[in-house]
Amino acid sequence: MQANLFQTIRQTAYSAASQSGTVDRTRISNSVGYLLPQDLGGVYGQVAVSFGDENASNSGASKARKYVGGNLGYRSGPLNVGIGYGKMNGTAAVTSPSAIAATSDLEDLVLGASYNFGSFVLNGGYNSLKWEPANGTTSGKVDGFYLGTTIPVGPGSLRIKYASAKFSGNATALTRSGGKSDKYSVGYVYDFSKRTSLYAGVARVSNKNGASTGLIGGPAGVANTGSTGLDLGISHSF
Repeated sequence: MQANLFQTIRQTAYSAASQSGTVDRTRISNSVGYLLPQDLGGVYGQVAVSFGDENASNSGASKARKYVGGNLGYRSGPLNVGIGYGKMNGTAAVTSPSAIAATSDLEDLVLGASYNFGSFVLNGGYNSLKWEPANGTTSGKVDGFYLGTTIPVGPGSLRIKYASAKFSGNATALTRSGGKSDKYSVGYVYDFSKRTSLYAGVARVSNKNGASTGLIGGPAGVANTGSTGLDLGISHSF
């Protein structure tokens, strides 16, 4: 429930709004990448390129899921800042193979920063997601920001986050233009050990002007309607 509001929007855009059939656009296949070495004075980053899906019928579907992107950041002491960008190509819906019908080009930009003040960690960022179908219709954009903090409390940490997103353009794939979604969440992570934690959280999403964002793991959002969710579980790192 404490996932960034943009994760819900991105998940929707990379699935129902941007494809049909069984193409998984959250997975980058046929790709190569390069990671920067770890001894660059705090600078880190990587780049990845995907050559898209293969299609012997020459129907144009080979451009589906063609991807280029990467990230660059700087970490020094309590400060960590970074930027990430990616673009995944779509193509006009095709009949051969019928599974490849990803119609939208998706362009994703993320900026983020965090600072550890000792008694708490403050983090925030900006997100932008644009989609433009190959046939030139139903293009849209959503811009948003988030602000959060992690506060050590007892054997665990209290986590509080606020996020907001606004839609523009002909964004009927997700919501109509002018829609706005806000999310508030608070949670606590109790650390049993370095590898095992118990977590609990509650989140609330509100929608205005036609926005219909829901919660990850919950039912689809309803336009102009809010939703509340409770999260409880245990995490173990192997």
